[in-house]
Amino acid sequence: MQINIEFMVSLRRPKNLDRIAQINVPDNSTLKHVLKLLEYNFNEIRILQVFRPDGSRLTRKDILKDGEKLFLTIPVGGG
Repeated sequence: MQINIEFMVSLRRPKNLDRIAQINVPDNSTLKHVLKLLEYNFNEIRILQVFRPDGSRLTRKDILKDGEKLFLTIPVGGG
């Protein structure tokens, strides 16, 4: 199945992917499985936040659907 991923501008993009990319993943893949396929390490996976276009946040256990659109980012703080 295919999923669409948009990476936050400053986020490291594995496998030389464009900032907006479409990738093929096995059916019924969890978010954690996809992040591992993208070669993020354990510490990176722990801090990454992933959202759908409607603003809902995914957990690493969520099963993705064909055509899913995701936005990968990291927590940003400031003051």
